[in-house]
Amino acid sequence: MRPEIEKIARDFTKDIKKLYGKKLVSIFLYGSAAGEDYIPGKSDINFLVVLEEINVGDLDLYLKKRSKWERKKVVTPLFLTEDYIRRSLDVFPIEFLDLKEKHVTLYGKDLLAELTIDPANLRLQIESEIKGKLLRLRQSYMELEGKPKKVKKLLDIALSSLTPAFRNLLRLVGEEVPLSKPEILEKIARRFALDPDLFGRWWRLKTGEMKASAAEIRKLFGDIHEEIEKLMDIVDGLKV
Repeated sequence: MRPEIEKIARDFTKDIKKLYGKKLVSIFLYGSAAGEDYIPGKSDINFLVVLEEINVGDLDLYLKKRSKWERKKVVTPLFLTEDYIRRSLDVFPIEFLDLKEKHVTLYGKDLLAELTIDPANLRLQIESEIKGKLLRLRQSYMELEGKPKKVKKLLDIALSSLTPAFRNLLRLVGEEVPLSKPEILEKIARRFALDPDLFGRWWRLKTGEMKASAAEIRKLFGDIHEEIEKLMDIVDGLKV
């Protein structure tokens, strides 16, 4: 953990302990700030607070401190109970697996390390995410009338929104998940016989490393749409 994050996490934990006392079960740091892809001044800082129970009064308590922590790039924490976590693993396997894989326990027991995700539920959510994003790509393309500048932004958003599904798809098939997003894209492409060069260009377009003409953006969109459709069919037929 970076020194500046460590200080924020320590102070945040102190505030939360004062606010919730005996109702507090655990506090976790998660997301980029808990790993190696944190960008100072740009990345948000994410906390998960687990309470014995949650009511509106508990949410109001945090509102007293919200503006203080927002100034330090801390987004509104995720408030959960142990019961909610236990009963939601089948519905949100991607989210809970990400929490399990990348978190720091700041207070209380490490509930996240103990989580067990059913591979069948994980495959189903990955399929749902890819199919849903593919539909959204098509719909948005038509709504934007195929205008290249807007399609470029659409591709940027799609890449960010699909990365969690890609990362967890690698986990599902027993592959080691790379730390960086471009490496994840390359590994997904090679593992499932897609086009790694296309995925690389998709990443470089998003980061500004590659410039593309209007015609090139439209072609790139079409090619990416085709590859995502192929991946959708592969995931649909996966046996786990």
